[in-house]
Amino acid sequence: MKVENLEKLHEAVLKGDLTSAISITENALADKIDSYMLIKDYMICAMGEVGARFEHFEYFIPKI
Repeated sequence: MKVENLEKLHEAVLKGDLTSAISITENALADKIDSYMLIKDYMICAMGEVGARFEHFEYFIPKI
């Protein structure tokens, strides 16, 4: 799996696109991409950005 495709994981998390995030993650794991790297470099990074946007009233996070 190419890095460009993994950037789509970051975007899916930012957009709250669960279906795409799951699909990209499953494909990456099938391609033997390290799960820790997926979480650390793409998911946590995106969630941090969502949190920052929430703090600045740029994002609304339902059900919190």
